[in-house]
Amino acid sequence: MLKSKGIVYMLTGAKHGPMLAVGLHALRLRYEGPVCLIAGNAPAIEICDLIAADPRSGDTIVVPWEAPVGGGKGLQHCNKTRVTELMPFDEAIFLDCDTLVVGDFSALWPRTGTEEVVLTQFANWWSNDRKIKGRTEGWREILPAQVARSQGNRYPAINTGTFGITKASKPYVKRWREASLARPSFMCDELVAQVIFPDFPHRILDERWNCSPIFSNDRYGPPKDADVRIWHGHGWKFISRTHGNKIWMPYYRAAFRADFGKLSDWALEADKKLRKVIENGGPQRRA
Repeated sequence: MLKSKGIVYMLTGAKHGPMLAVGLHALRLRYEGPVCLIAGNAPAIEICDLIAADPRSGDTIVVPWEAPVGGGKGLQHCNKTRVTELMPFDEAIFLDCDTLVVGDFSALWPRTGTEEVVLTQFANWWSNDRKIKGRTEGWREILPAQVARSQGNRYPAINTGTFGITKASKPYVKRWREASLARPSFMCDELVAQVIFPDFPHRILDERWNCSPIFSNDRYGPPKDADVRIWHGHGWKFISRTHGNKIWMPYYRAAFRADFGKLSDWALEADKKLRKVIENGGPQRRA
């Protein structure tokens, strides 16, 4: 039976497991509702089961599935487009494993009874910036009108590390999935979302709900007077960069000391980048 609403994480493989455990441990400081961990293979299922078995994880369930194998990161990024069919909720907030909820994130919930998708802007980037235009250009053959519109207008640059979605968002999800599968490449889910979102009911929140420790600031801290709700350590920035590490490491230490999900038994084996940083006394790259 579907629950009305909940938080969804998705894990395939083990290497993002520690960040998932830390993220859920932090989430439980601010949210008591249902959580679903979608686990795509045996290593992920093992880790998610350990996390969900911890009484402090609260109302957390594991949904195992057989994630497609091969295809590199592109096919893995397509997996995110399956979230509405795998989640046991009518409405959900999706969070990447490498996110930290640090404030009120309730604005991410879609409006009940609508098809609304709630997306978040990445830093102060825009669709007609050179970097984003370069990324969306690869989709011109598949979505020519949408790419032209995106590049010709100043839309927020979308990052799918956090978003709100509902079972009713079927038209958006259908287009999102089909286009991503047509070119299962790096960041396909994000770039397709970038060019198609104007065609569907949506809201876009600013970077506070998806805050980069590197690009959402002047490389030394969050924007002045920022009210960050969710940090996102995209691309291992929580591990590899000084500022990201400064944000994330206290949460990691708290979860490790609490042995949340038996983290002390498996964290450093699962995440070799984390182990290397700890062994070296900290990240080797600044900002």
